[in-house]
Amino acid sequence: MDAGALGVVFVHGIKSSAATWDAVRESLAQTEDLADLEPQPPFEYATGVFGNKPVRMKNPLSLSDALRVLPSLDTIADSLVSYLDTEAAEFERLVLVGHSMGGLVIQRFLARMLSRGRGTDLARIRRVVLLACPNQGSDLALVLRKRYRLRNPQEKALRPFDEPVTDARAVVLAQIVNAHAVTANSCPIPFSVYAGTDDGVVSAASARSSFPNAAALPGNHFTILNNQRTFNTLQRLLREAAQSEPSQTADANSSTDLNRRDVPVHLPAPPIEVRLKPEIDTASNLLRLRVLNRGELGRFRVAVIDARDEDGNWAGPRSWPVPWLEDGSVGAKDVPKFCAPLLNLARFDFLGLQQDLDGTKWLNGDHWAFPSLPQPVAFSYSPVGRWSDLDTQYIVLTLRVIRDKPEGHVDVQFKIGADGSRLYCRELPEEAERNEAGPEPASMPEPSPALTNRWRHTSDGSKVPALMNLTHSSMSHPGYGGRQWDEVPPSVRVGMLIGCQDINQFCSGTELRAKLTAFLDSVPVRELLGSLTHVPADAAWTNLAGHGLLALEAALTTGDDPLEGAPVASALFLPPTTRAISGRAERTAALILYIEPRTASGQVPPAAGLKEWYRRFSLGLAVPGVFADFLSNEIGLGTFDTPPAQCGVWLDSHQPLTTMVDTDGLRMLPGSAPSNQFIGWAYADPDGKFSDGIAYDMMVQMCEYHLHLDDFESALPEHRG
Repeated sequence: MDAGALGVVFVHGIKSSAATWDAVRESLAQTEDLADLEPQPPFEYATGVFGNKPVRMKNPLSLSDALRVLPSLDTIADSLVSYLDTEAAEFERLVLVGHSMGGLVIQRFLARMLSRGRGTDLARIRRVVLLACPNQGSDLALVLRKRYRLRNPQEKALRPFDEPVTDARAVVLAQIVNAHAVTANSCPIPFSVYAGTDDGVVSAASARSSFPNAAALPGNHFTILNNQRTFNTLQRLLREAAQSEPSQTADANSSTDLNRRDVPVHLPAPPIEVRLKPEIDTASNLLRLRVLNRGELGRFRVAVIDARDEDGNWAGPRSWPVPWLEDGSVGAKDVPKFCAPLLNLARFDFLGLQQDLDGTKWLNGDHWAFPSLPQPVAFSYSPVGRWSDLDTQYIVLTLRVIRDKPEGHVDVQFKIGADGSRLYCRELPEEAERNEAGPEPASMPEPSPALTNRWRHTSDGSKVPALMNLTHSSMSHPGYGGRQWDEVPPSVRVGMLIGCQDINQFCSGTELRAKLTAFLDSVPVRELLGSLTHVPADAAWTNLAGHGLLALEAALTTGDDPLEGAPVASALFLPPTTRAISGRAERTAALILYIEPRTASGQVPPAAGLKEWYRRFSLGLAVPGVFADFLSNEIGLGTFDTPPAQCGVWLDSHQPLTTMVDTDGLRMLPGSAPSNQFIGWAYADPDGKFSDGIAYDMMVQMCEYHLHLDDFESALPEHRG
């Protein structure tokens, strides 16, 4: 065998075998230019659908079958470890290809290797390919389990939200896919993830999960392995792997002794100890940032990666570089320890704002200017009459300090605005951090399961102030932008808020985003979305650039470009904070789902009847319960009933609500016109009604006060309280 031979290890799925790969192997054998590709014994494991059977001594002939035990994913992963250490030991370069559950086996193998400190032994793996892998479970597994009462440890891993699978995926994303160096506990390996376009076993959303640049290949769950595009794709990936150079070369026959001197280990990069200190030049109204480096020498640059106004709306482009004051450049500079160069962050047009305040018209516009390349970024205040009125308007900037070599970054937030007639730039959080060893505030409630199954209806937003403040929270997806007000189609928002413990500020954003998209693909959320709009079979949730751990945003999209066109739906997740920010209540988590209903052809659907809207409201009121479970079970946050759980439904149209709600056959009271908006609220109350009763009350509110209908009760389902 050549010293640099490339080996390919195929891992099959449940109720399958190595023969699954025969067509793939044959296509590769006929590819002449893959000269480095070497055959090796196939990797196999025992599998089946019906799994472990109980012993029935009445039928002695069944004893051998009864004693047959199917291995769990952990056992299969350990078997893959020994396979790579023996049958595939001679390969210095490897590509792992998994189909269906085989992809979960590979991820479990990688996670277990890292947990044992064997990250350096993974360096010979040049790529991992996942085909139709149920990264977020398969609903078919739930159907089979319910119908056949399966006792199969492998089937358990295919269920949505299986905890070991979720944990392994989080480790792979954080310590493999997004790793920067080979260490005992990390190893950067490129992943190529593909869904089947016609797969009815594993949804596209589950197959893609949170893996970057996931795509799709023709075929269903099985024919994806037997089509020319899959063959061509694998050939291309293998060619790239054959030509790639690893960050280090690990001896495949080496022991796991990490102290061996012939195994290079990349030590973690030193921490970034850079602080940005704001300085305001009152003479020139310039806002500058002094870069204070208290760590090692490095080349640094700074960029704004997020800019939001007080309502959480975008206040400029997605990002822009911050120039150095000395020469206006935006590239990386050497910043020695205890050196303090200046950044030119912004200029405030004090005179222009003064003229606007003194005049009768708001003319001077660009009150804040952020110098950047290729052009400045401007921000304007909304018209007000006094300086004091500006207190409620501000910008929250997230700046990223980027170290080019060694690679790394840290993020910091600033709130900028005018306090009276004085400018300010304050680092967030504004309040001093509490001593970690100190006691929790006396007002911290004792965690307990949040009440989400009994509600009290209200049309008074002051009863749910924390949720009402989020009424106008906007989604940042570019597909929603560039439209005139009369071009915006009717929309539906479903919002909810749950009291919970503070989130750990050091938690993994990658893991949190992965768990969010998995939650958004849960059955209750899918049922709600499916009742409101057409959801294509290949639609998948994609995380967007939100606001760090303060605001996570995701979009349900189709196609290869998640930013092209308007999404099927969008979601904004606001994790809990230690204090109120931009109108958000402290120690609460909120979720906003935004939908612009469409038909399969992309048109605005016809108006739905009252019974259908009752069903939709009921589905919406079921989501807060699973949201509370997501907070406690997936993120590990204790929930409580202070404040009580809150839920709201918004219907919005620039035309009358009758474009969304069918009132044919119903009498509209004369002298009134239907509204173009509806907002219904509910808050948890142990003495309240169940969800169907609240849905009925919301329908009564909409019919009476927004549609002005008479004798509509007969068109509603029977009232259940």
